[in-house]
Amino acid sequence: MELQIVKNIDNKLVGRQELELQIIHTASATPKRMEVRKEVAKQMKAKTELVIIDHLKNRYGRQETIGYAKVYADMGSLTATETHPILARHGLTAGSAAAEEPAAEAAEAPDEAAADDGDAQADAEATDDNAADADTAGNDDAEEK
Repeated sequence: MELQIVKNIDNKLVGRQELELQIIHTASATPKRMEVRKEVAKQMKAKTELVIIDHLKNRYGRQETIGYAKVYADMGSLTATETHPILARHGLTAGSAAAEEPAAEAAEAPDEAAADDGDAQADAEATDDNAADADTAGNDDAEEK
């Protein structure tokens, strides 16, 4: 993988450098986001956790990927600027608190599903009762004729 920085814009207002990248990968598949982060950090002489890969796009059949990355000066400016989903994508969320929330939701979901099954069974029994009543009413009509 050969990474070239095509354009480097210094955004002092936000405290980051914005990079346009060109990645040539002739001998391998499209590089993973983490591989690109490490390579950008190495070339920019920055910490890997301060690099955010905004997007990587490649065209079918080409061994070239175009991307956009942001290298922040410090973690404070990174967390103040980037959204929570972007931070989660890069593994920069607030420790175990974010990891516990989905686990708690997953634990609650089976309980709700079991309660829903009970409701579904009650609905099925009610439908069976209604069908039995309709059959009985239909038999009464047939006997009268």
